[in-house]
Amino acid sequence: MHRVWISLLVATVVSLFLIGMGPNPVETPAKPLMMEVGALNERLGDPELLILDVRKESDWAGSSEKIAGALRADPGSVERWAAGYDRGKPIVLYCA
Repeated sequence: MHRVWISLLVATVVSLFLIGMGPNPVETPAKPLMMEVGALNERLGDPELLILDVRKESDWAGSSEKIAGALRADPGSVERWAAGYDRGKPIVLYCA
């Protein structure tokens, strides 16, 4: 459970970074949106939800714990992949 909270914290930080990359910072909410683990579990498989695993390559490759349906995104190259996702859909970022 401790790893889940750390993952959510990292996801929040990365979310803040991605929100700041938007075309109009005035539209940026004051606080990043958070999703509780239970809410995420309920939405697994939802085609409207994009889940990105932003662990380092070595951590991701060596882990047997992965969220089903999550895509891996390199945390070191956010500027390359962030623009390729639909900003109108919810995006969950996690690292465990």
